[in-house]
Amino acid sequence: MEINALTCKNIALGLSLSLFIFSIQTVNAAPRFSHDQGTITDSTTKLQWQDSYKNNNGKVKSGSFIQAMKYCSSLALAAKQDWRLPTRVELLSIVDTTRVAKNQPAIQSAFKVVATEDTYHTTTEYEDDPESHWTVDFYHGNSLDVALYTSDGYHIRCVRSK
Repeated sequence: MEINALTCKNIALGLSLSLFIFSIQTVNAAPRFSHDQGTITDSTTKLQWQDSYKNNNGKVKSGSFIQAMKYCSSLALAAKQDWRLPTRVELLSIVDTTRVAKNQPAIQSAFKVVATEDTYHTTTEYEDDPESHWTVDFYHGNSLDVALYTSDGYHIRCVRSK
């Protein structure tokens, strides 16, 4: 920020008037998300997200909670093998509810491969029922608890710490 001051004095009346002119220079910030080898890296959370599903004909993978855990732990993507299923907080960090009004999935627009109007698994257990876990709904951009035994068919997006 640059501040310039212009002072005018009236000696006869003993008054002084200062006029401050502010100018703000905008700086282009680096984008929050970057793409590399089928992944998206979030510079805010320092998480790297899966955005390639070549092993599933380009479609987002889905399955039970147990299948989701196994899929992420065995995923080899971008020369990395430390992939895992995200927590509820991690998955909510890529929600963009402003897109709901535009009839678009409530996920950051940086993601290319999206299962619209569907729910994704997380590893976060529901506090009141250890047989349930939280999911994130990218249709509305909210989070719901579901019983593990009824969670077949939810989608899977793996993550790793950068």
